[in-house]
Amino acid sequence: MDKPKIYLETTLFNFYFDTDRDAHADTVQLFTEVAEGKYEAFTSEAVTGELNDAPLEKRIKMLALLEQYPIQMLPIGDVEKTLADLYVAQGIIPLKYKTDGLHIAVAAVNGLDFVVSVNYKHIVRMQTENMANAINTLQGYRTVKIFSPMQIIVGETPTNPAEDEIDRIREKIHEETKYMTPEQYVERIKQNADSFVREMGYQYVTVNPQGHKRLVKIQPEPAQA
Repeated sequence: MDKPKIYLETTLFNFYFDTDRDAHADTVQLFTEVAEGKYEAFTSEAVTGELNDAPLEKRIKMLALLEQYPIQMLPIGDVEKTLADLYVAQGIIPLKYKTDGLHIAVAAVNGLDFVVSVNYKHIVRMQTENMANAINTLQGYRTVKIFSPMQIIVGETPTNPAEDEIDRIREKIHEETKYMTPEQYVERIKQNADSFVREMGYQYVTVNPQGHKRLVKIQPEPAQA
């Protein structure tokens, strides 16, 4: 039987050392089970980027977990960033917290089974899981479960009655795109993202001379007097 593939989100590295947090013990147990080989664990450059913003002493401790435990590092590319943009455009993840969506996108693009997090505000929410997986399915990716450490270590496996339909749609999209080059596939996702952005009433605007862009709400034109 294949090991579950889990994505370790940034908050787990924080809770590992925060002994006063309710989920501390479950988080440490999860890392222990990773060490025992119960899961195939992954994280990403999005996580290390956030960890590097922590105070020096804690930053060193959290980054050391990447060496202490068998955790594979996943890169962030255009596909993941574009998928995260779709989550923002659909109101699943607030623009200010776009990186939260990037964690889910990395897991989806790389075919992982679970995102594990203690970010209950934006990530570990049934609404986030359902809406993000709807986008993932439309883009041809598999669905991703979003669990807390406790749900993982006790083996909780809630069912979703829509999963059969989601899998059917995913297979259909796979058939439509399986002969595309990586460049064509990225372009397809970008076109879909642009469509979602327009439908949600947003547009991309350039914010600095380097050409960086961000999403802003389109303001309606004032009524003529």
